[in-house]
Amino acid sequence: MKGFRKSIILIVILAVAIGGYWYFEVKKKKEKEEIEKKEALLFGESDKDIVKLELKYGKDEPIIAVREEIEEVKTEKEESNENKNEEEASEESNKEKEKYRWKIISPVETAGDKDAILLYIDKIKQSSREEVVRKDLEKLEEYGLKEPNFSLRFYYEGEDKPHGVDFGIESLDRKRVFVRVLGENKIYSILKTTASGLEKTLYDLRDKRICPYEKDDIVGIGMISGLDMYHLEKKGDEWYFSDGVKASTTRVNILTGALRWGSFVEVVEEKAKDLKEFAKYGLDKPRILLSFKLKDGGSYTFILGNSVKEGGVEFYYATRSTDNMIFKVKNSTVSSIAKTKFDLKDRHIFDIAQNLVNEVTLEEKDGINFTVVKEGETWKFKDNMKTLKKDYKIDNLVRGILTAEYEKFEPIKKGDEKWKETGIDKAKYRVTFGFEDGREPLTVIFTEKDEETNRLYLSPDEGETVYYVAGYFIYNWPESREELLKED
Repeated sequence: MKGFRKSIILIVILAVAIGGYWYFEVKKKKEKEEIEKKEALLFGESDKDIVKLELKYGKDEPIIAVREEIEEVKTEKEESNENKNEEEASEESNKEKEKYRWKIISPVETAGDKDAILLYIDKIKQSSREEVVRKDLEKLEEYGLKEPNFSLRFYYEGEDKPHGVDFGIESLDRKRVFVRVLGENKIYSILKTTASGLEKTLYDLRDKRICPYEKDDIVGIGMISGLDMYHLEKKGDEWYFSDGVKASTTRVNILTGALRWGSFVEVVEEKAKDLKEFAKYGLDKPRILLSFKLKDGGSYTFILGNSVKEGGVEFYYATRSTDNMIFKVKNSTVSSIAKTKFDLKDRHIFDIAQNLVNEVTLEEKDGINFTVVKEGETWKFKDNMKTLKKDYKIDNLVRGILTAEYEKFEPIKKGDEKWKETGIDKAKYRVTFGFEDGREPLTVIFTEKDEETNRLYLSPDEGETVYYVAGYFIYNWPESREELLKED
């Protein structure tokens, strides 16, 4: 009994010891570290939103960014939410709605880069000081703080009182910068890396998108260039040229996306004032003039001028109708928009869904000749109903052929000068598709693949019309029936 009581006492003592260690050595130490971390923050801790920023370099005009509320406009989505319960409607609405945006109001008026500004605000709130250099402000000039190299001011929501910091000279070891925090009678030092993170330029904070519109805002496109001239209109979710030819929605979205996602790399002139300034950069005789018709009835125009090489890299001068700013864009941006009608047109040869195919006959000159049929999701040989182990090869062939697009030039008709060069009269491969909806079978013939270009010639009408297409699907052509019965 004594031994049991002794064990209980030892357990209690151990528990108290562990608890004491955890409280004094772990919990208290952690609390102390958190307090020290908060005290080291350059501007203290605050849960309030920063709604205005002012950055000033010497005597230059300040960079001022302000947060403004986005005017609430009821969308079709929100109207449909009215028919849902309150919780569902609120959740969907919050996902799509942004309450605020940032605007630069000095030294120019332009949109702010919301993501960049929010990251900058996080940096402001997380910036820390190193040490107190002086507990008074008697030697501001000595530390370069009488006329600061850089000053940051910011304002919390609902407050008129500014917060901020002035940057002075660097320390002798060039690892720290002397600063004065607004409202404090002390001079601190901060790491140079911290200072660099707070020294942002107008370019850093501004919206650098070339075209400040979303994909769904654009309903018309006009292009004039040395390569081509055309007009596109959006009908529903599809794009069509003015002559009724269907365009590739994917390629059109890539074209507009080059400006919607792309950024300018440098501002040359904030606001060109006359034709001479535009002519200086070749913008009076544009290489490309690309205009967007907007859903709200407005328009946007992008104009491309001369090229310039810097450090072996090619850029182009450009301007836009939204602000007449002259800026530089990357060569890759130009390549993405310098598209002809042929580049953008929908060049699919077939308009048939792959899942309609339920029978495929493969024929090769001096090679295989067999038919497979589909049962559910499985392909089987028609003559003996053996199940294919490598049925993905048939699926890949069907998909590759039915989604093929012609490239490089328009289809060649029999009788054209280049028809003989295609070699379609000596086609090596023949595929016949049967369909579950009872439509007429489709036979497609094609040549061997060119090993250098990976392209081949294909015809859906026994050579009357020939298309130049990517021939990657040929890699799925089986060498024998037995190959399709083997496991990978």
